[in-house]
Amino acid sequence: KQVTVTILVPTIAISTSTLPTAMQGEPYQASLVATGGTPPYTFTVAEGNLPPGVSLGSGGVFSGAPSVSGSYSFA
Repeated sequence: KQVTVTILVPTIAISTSTLPTAMQGEPYQASLVATGGTPPYTFTVAEGNLPPGVSLGSGGVFSGAPSVSGSYSFA
């Protein structure tokens, strides 16, 4: 006898579309907001780079003081 199991993966979306501008050498903090799925969520940078001096905590909070100016893209 064959049994079929269907596993549904909930869609998780990051609803934060932009982050506030950071100033070189100034303290910075911004948060990501996610919806869907089952919290708590764990955030990591999968592609690209954050500005030197800024980190992303697993709870979705960027913090630090950027040490280099420029534009940074990440996913």
